[in-house]
Amino acid sequence: MLAGLVVLGGLVCNIGNIGGGGLGFDALLGLSPRVGGVLTAVVAVGVGVFLSRWAGIAMDRLVLVLGLAMILLTGYVAWLLTLYLGYKSLGGLANL
Repeated sequence: MLAGLVVLGGLVCNIGNIGGGGLGFDALLGLSPRVGGVLTAVVAVGVGVFLSRWAGIAMDRLVLVLGLAMILLTGYVAWLLTLYLGYKSLGGLANL
């Protein structure tokens, strides 16, 4: 039963990704979502077949770089927010 649920979840997620790709092609190029979904599926299969040996390594490095960028940007936003809230709190105390 658990294996069946895992397979069902994998199908649902992948179908959602193909549907999202189809809607993306619709938004970007004006193609129908069905045609965009087919193009997305073809690209996904092409990447899986032709780049399968290097795709794992490239994906790992890309995710590592994007994760590091996300952490750095989150820290930057937190720092900016701290400066802003500190400035506003000092201004609020000065008005008392």
